[in-house]
Amino acid sequence: MKPLNIDKTGCSNMSSNCVVWQGPDIDCINLCKGDSVTEVVYKLALELCNLMETFDLSNYDLKCFSGGVCQPKDFKDFLNILITKVCGLQDCTNCGDSCNPCPTPPISTSGGNNTNPNP
Repeated sequence: MKPLNIDKTGCSNMSSNCVVWQGPDIDCINLCKGDSVTEVVYKLALELCNLMETFDLSNYDLKCFSGGVCQPKDFKDFLNILITKVCGLQDCTNCGDSCNPCPTPPISTSGGNNTNPNP
């Protein structure tokens, strides 16, 4: 990415290690007043990388969605598919396995009877 302002007249070079964060402490990223800008950018970059990994759909097993549902292209689509499926299951009565393309195996009870949590 090219800088928008390439005219550097009047600017003196300074290391980001010499510029200090004067803002408040931010506990969730362990950022403290007095940290160098280098540390601030590094901590924010780590958080960004963690978020990108969390929302990367290739990290999830989505084989369950193959039955008549288009694969989500992004995390927003993924959440919308989940919401639609949950809402559909809540509205589903006496429809057997057609409600759920990924049926849950029966749960064994202490009496030996099997019950299916997805009627």
